[in-house]
Amino acid sequence: MAFVGEAFLSSFFKTLLDELISSDLLDYARQVQVHAELNKWEKTLKKIHAVLEDAEEKQMENQVVKIWLDDLRDLAYDVEDILDELATEALGRKLMAETQPSTSKFRSLIPSCCTSFTPSAIKFNVKMRSKIEKITERETDKAAILDLLLHDHEPSDDAVRVIPIIGMGGVGKTTLAQLAYNDDKVESHFDLRVWACVSDDFDVLRVTKTIVQSVASDMSDFNDLNLLQVKLKEKLSGTKFLLVLDDVWNQNCDKWDTLYAPMRTGAQGSRVIVTTRNQGVVSAIGASSAYPLKELSNDECLSLLAQQALGTRNFHNHPHLRVVGEEIVKKCKGLPLAAKGLGRNVAHKTES
Repeated sequence: MAFVGEAFLSSFFKTLLDELISSDLLDYARQVQVHAELNKWEKTLKKIHAVLEDAEEKQMENQVVKIWLDDLRDLAYDVEDILDELATEALGRKLMAETQPSTSKFRSLIPSCCTSFTPSAIKFNVKMRSKIEKITERETDKAAILDLLLHDHEPSDDAVRVIPIIGMGGVGKTTLAQLAYNDDKVESHFDLRVWACVSDDFDVLRVTKTIVQSVASDMSDFNDLNLLQVKLKEKLSGTKFLLVLDDVWNQNCDKWDTLYAPMRTGAQGSRVIVTTRNQGVVSAIGASSAYPLKELSNDECLSLLAQQALGTRNFHNHPHLRVVGEEIVKKCKGLPLAAKGLGRNVAHKTES
């Protein structure tokens, strides 16, 4: 697991806190009567942020502290994925009636040593399209994924093609999937688009139910897997669909076969994108190949850092900051999440 130190962790949690106390989110929290729970969440994150610097100093001599910091680093990567996922739901599914699965997953990522409360389900109405469009470093990758989605270069007996996107945590797999999912050409090419988060808890019933709720809202109260799969098979039969299964960890072939069975009835040209960190997942789903998402170059990280810190893609108007930026991006290890976090840290310091 790549890491970028206390500066990144501090800036990440500071940014997360800023989002939690933003006026838009607070107004919405009051409307849905979860303001009190949001305050509890804010207090917990403040406690984490307050002890980060001291913990970083103590990790060399205290193994327990080091393990706690490692948990937080993993949390930083995973929370970025979840926030992006929630944003995609807001755009692609227009926040259907209940989003409890996503909210519960978000909480489950927070290590038990950092939590002592159970937040209510919170609906996030996040405007992400403009933010996504600003991230241009992945244009080459986006073009490659679009080509895989829109064209059949090799003959196949299977109507539905599975496209795994594989890469380490924080490298931008979910963001890339979003860029493709929200593309106008993709929207017009497919009859149906569905996004579902899978996570390390590969619950076939839960994931199937999430997919079915996107295509048949009248089935939202059903908990019978066989009935749900029959309904899903009916909805997908003869339909050219795009399904994104985000953050897949399961390497159990039987579970995958059970989940995938109703999708085989889709029309020719249907696609299933699977984002994962594990090569074992690619093998389990029977994919002949995967799209490897590599780390960004230092120049690409520098551009992303400038966007976050200065609101522009370069340092033309701030040449004195370029040298500092070049030193900072060396810590990013090619991870977009790290570049964004450190860029926000620079922005906060510049403003203060």
